[in-house]
Amino acid sequence: MNRSLIQPGTGFPLTRAQLIDLIQQDEWWTVDSFNAWTTVTAGTGATSRLQRRGRVATGATAGSTALLRIIDQTGWSIGKDFKVLDWDKKIVIDFFATMADATTSGVCRFKFGEPGGSGLGALTDKGIGFRWDNTALVGIVHNGSDGADVSTLAIILEDITNRYTITSDGMGNIEWFVGGVSGGKSSAGPTGDSTSDATSLMFEAENNADSAAQGLTLHNLKVFVSQ
Repeated sequence: MNRSLIQPGTGFPLTRAQLIDLIQQDEWWTVDSFNAWTTVTAGTGATSRLQRRGRVATGATAGSTALLRIIDQTGWSIGKDFKVLDWDKKIVIDFFATMADATTSGVCRFKFGEPGGSGLGALTDKGIGFRWDNTALVGIVHNGSDGADVSTLAIILEDITNRYTITSDGMGNIEWFVGGVSGGKSSAGPTGDSTSDATSLMFEAENNADSAAQGLTLHNLKVFVSQ
């Protein structure tokens, strides 16, 4: 961990509680650089990928889409198969995002927990995320059997960066935050082991019938999984 196990200025070892707190700081998962994410586009859809920032944008041709995904994030949970995520553990997702373009029928999504081959659309397996309907922000969740939406958490202003956070307490309780303020809760969240390989991270944009752009930029994505 490259951190001293001696309390600063005392020469004494850390207490058990301090040591646990120190270890938990290292339970923030290092998600692969956006440079490693896969691009899937249609129409005038386009993406851009830098180390800590990714962007999806539809362009102005109706029916255009853009998706970025990383599908082989493994080793999430100690004591589990390396392709499995233990949803009985506390999980936190945190990132900054900017809604650069929004159109009436446009939709953007951020999803965690999808099978590797998944594409655009609603969650299909145990997972959590956000959906932007034009600029209306909605919480999305799937418990492995059924998906659910948590109605409008906030109205997002274009070209303004916000901080987005989702917490899962390991007992099916999910909470969504914008700028550190709770926007909604659900008790219909996932528990137990994920399906093998259903640990993908992805975000996407689609403009549907509109000849106008819908787009989203994500910055500094982090995932915490307790052990």
